[in-house]
Amino acid sequence: MIFRSRRRSSTTLRPKFPPPYMSPGRGSPPTSSPSIAVTDPGLQPYLGLRARTSLAWLAYPILILVLILIQLILTLQSVHDGVGDAKREMASACSGIEGAASVAVSIPHFMADQTNDFLVTGAENIVHGLALVLDLSIRAIEAIIMYVIDTYRSLYLCLAEFVVRGSLALLIAVAEEAEKAFTDAVHGLRTAIQSTIGAAESVLSGAIDDLNKLPLVHITKPNLDVPNLDALQSFKMPTGLSDGLNKLNASLPTLADLRDSLDKLVTTPFEALRVEVTSKLSNATIDRSLLTVPPPKRVEFCQEMDTSFIDVVGKIVSEGIKILIIAILIVIVLITLFNIMKERFLWGRMVASLHRSREVWLHNNENTPSTSKLLSFLQSMYVIYLTFHEWLL
Repeated sequence: MIFRSRRRSSTTLRPKFPPPYMSPGRGSPPTSSPSIAVTDPGLQPYLGLRARTSLAWLAYPILILVLILIQLILTLQSVHDGVGDAKREMASACSGIEGAASVAVSIPHFMADQTNDFLVTGAENIVHGLALVLDLSIRAIEAIIMYVIDTYRSLYLCLAEFVVRGSLALLIAVAEEAEKAFTDAVHGLRTAIQSTIGAAESVLSGAIDDLNKLPLVHITKPNLDVPNLDALQSFKMPTGLSDGLNKLNASLPTLADLRDSLDKLVTTPFEALRVEVTSKLSNATIDRSLLTVPPPKRVEFCQEMDTSFIDVVGKIVSEGIKILIIAILIVIVLITLFNIMKERFLWGRMVASLHRSREVWLHNNENTPSTSKLLSFLQSMYVIYLTFHEWLL
């Protein structure tokens, strides 16, 4: 607590201490009136009881609560806007979730082109690879079959050629010998006929001559005409059979021709199969239009979203803030009343301490303080200091 005193000039005498009511002849001082310190024209307090009471609300807790109260009032005013912002944010978040869900659901639509192209390309590559595998398999089978055939072909072809051509050569030789023997037989028949006719004519001429030797017998010799047998002399057996056999022998294929023919006979179906596989599978394509692209999908669930709970939460928050404001006002009032009571108590305690301090002074007529009560005075001043310190805190 701060005290002030009236300034006096150097010529002005100090006021007497102790006060007049402590002077001899004035009687004993009052024991219960605390207004002596206020009415005393000497030492007076800087702030009176009314001033201290009016400043009771300027306490740190009250100021903090007032700031909190102001903030709560501002918060209460912004609750409605906060509810609207929360609804807008929730609607915006829901729209974002709808978009994300729509994109997630429409993933097949966005991936359809690439997936279809990947599937078609993979299937085509598989078919082309299968065609290549089949072509290689056909070639391998053809080579194996040709190896097996070639193992026995040379032996059997040589044997067949030997049998066939040997038989034909034998037949040709037999036919030629038969033709020659028949021609010789025909030529011998002409000679035999001519000899027989000549011998018969000679016998007949001898018999007629013998008969003509008889009397009265005269027989004319017959003239036997020998037929012309030049045709038998010029006869020649036809060579059609031998010629046919020679032509047949000449027309028979050789061993190389048989080998080539057999190779062609075996390889022809394999080559045809390879051509068929190459033409049908190696260039096979898949119609991409057969793989349809699913349409994009839209997910909608925000239209039925219930935001009434935000209003309920905003109402609860508003009511809670109002209740908190009322509670803070009540606490402020209680703290103010407590400070008023505290100030009145400290004021009365200070006045009583000053009164006791005055009483401990015993003065003689020369106004000199007595040292017998100095310890009690210092104790009273310490009490006053503690009182001021508590009030300042």
